[in-house]
Amino acid sequence: MNASTPAAPCPKCGHTRQAHEPGDAAICPAEAPHTVLWLESHTDKRGRDHVRFCGRLLDVGSVLQTELFARSRAVVLSSATLTTGPLPALNLLREAGASDAWHWIRQQLGLPSTTPALAVASPFDFRAQALLCLPAGMGDPTRDREGFDAKVVEAVEEVARAAGGRTLALFTSRRMAERAAAHLRAQGLGFPVLCQGEQPRPHLLAAMKSKPSILCATTSFWTGVDLPGESVVAVVLDKMPFPVMGDPVLDALSELAIARTGDRWTGWREESLPRATLALRQGAGRLIRSVTDWGVVVVCDPRLTSKAYGAGVIKSLGMPAQARSLQAVKQWFSSRSTS
Repeated sequence: MNASTPAAPCPKCGHTRQAHEPGDAAICPAEAPHTVLWLESHTDKRGRDHVRFCGRLLDVGSVLQTELFARSRAVVLSSATLTTGPLPALNLLREAGASDAWHWIRQQLGLPSTTPALAVASPFDFRAQALLCLPAGMGDPTRDREGFDAKVVEAVEEVARAAGGRTLALFTSRRMAERAAAHLRAQGLGFPVLCQGEQPRPHLLAAMKSKPSILCATTSFWTGVDLPGESVVAVVLDKMPFPVMGDPVLDALSELAIARTGDRWTGWREESLPRATLALRQGAGRLIRSVTDWGVVVVCDPRLTSKAYGAGVIKSLGMPAQARSLQAVKQWFSSRSTS
């Protein structure tokens, strides 16, 4: 698309957008398919090739509207992570539009801006129970991935030493989880080092509960892991879990957003960033699972402090006690052990 092409209303849907040109990825919302279809292929351990035909509904909101909301007198939707931004300080029933934190989920569910939302305060005292560390000097993961990865592995080691094992290290790739596990084992820390994929998930979680250990894991462990007590007192996340480039569902949703607004950054703002924010909140949420839990969350991604969107992401984590160095993490653990 030529960047100089003036925005023009689409003759079919009426939305202002850049005019379509050959090869343009933008599609008209009036012609948008309700599903995205794609093929996936892989080769198994025996060398056999497999092809899978996949499909996913894009506009879930319209289906919910006709099949659920329109047929029900009242519907209550609840989750620990419905919002993508800072919540109101008190338990307030907010009319829609009063908090941008609810915008994304309303849009995904096809709810009008008048839908009321209730933000219930957490029973946890994050100021007393948790420390959020955003270590400085980690490098840029987009410009020097090797340098950044090496510093992340070193950070996991430092945190695990300070925590006496009891560390859940969450990564955005299996490659990094395996690299960190290999490094930690080579250091002879005196704690079992577990890695996702080497044992079934229930066995890994049981091992974490049985003795102080370090678990290096990827996407599926960012959610649904419940290790209350002192089995986990440190959670380290390597970086913002932005969706992988080339994901067919995200690409289709981004194209729809671009077609609606004519802004090529819309897809990132409306799809990639909210999804990454929610996933980060889920990962950080593996730490405090009860009112007696305590510990440290370390997010190694420097973009949380260098990018404009970072402040909102940090606030969404709900951890007011913050530090910028791993030395502060060591001191925090030291103070807990002597108190």
